[in-house]
Amino acid sequence: MAFLIITYLLAPCDDGCTHSSCDADGALHLFTDFCNCPVNYTNILKNDCSELVTPITIEWTSKSALVFLYTYAVTTIFAILAAGFLSVRRHNPVVRAASPLICCLIAAGVLLTLSNILTYVGELSDVKCKLVPYILACSFGLVFLGGLTI
Repeated sequence: MAFLIITYLLAPCDDGCTHSSCDADGALHLFTDFCNCPVNYTNILKNDCSELVTPITIEWTSKSALVFLYTYAVTTIFAILAAGFLSVRRHNPVVRAASPLICCLIAAGVLLTLSNILTYVGELSDVKCKLVPYILACSFGLVFLGGLTI
C-alpha cells in the first residue's frame, strides 16, 4: 500500500502543468502520467511544459539552404546519370553481373533520400513534418531491396 501512495506522489502532473493538461484527470496520478504540451512548449528540464521552444527554419534564400539545394542538385544529377549509364549498358557482361535493375532501384532510393532535404527548407508545416519518416522509410526500403532479391 505504501508503494502505491509513493508512486502517486511522484507524478509530474501533481505539481501542475503550466501550459498544458495532464494525461489523466483526477486528483491522483500515476508516475507515468505526463503533461501534454501544446505546440512550441516542451518538457526538457522541467515536467510542466513551461519551456518555450522556437522552431528552427531555414529560409529558401539563406546560404545554408543554397548549400543544401546545390548538394541536392549535384547528387541528383549524379544518381540519374549513373542509372542512365546502367540502363544504356545493361547488356554489357560487367553491368549484367552487377544487376542493373537492382542498381536502378538503389539509385531510386538514393533520389528519394535526397528529396528529404527539401522538407527541411522553408516554412514548417504538418505535411512536411509527417512526410519525413515516410520518405526515409521508403528510401531505406528501396536501397536495401537489392540485398533481399539476390
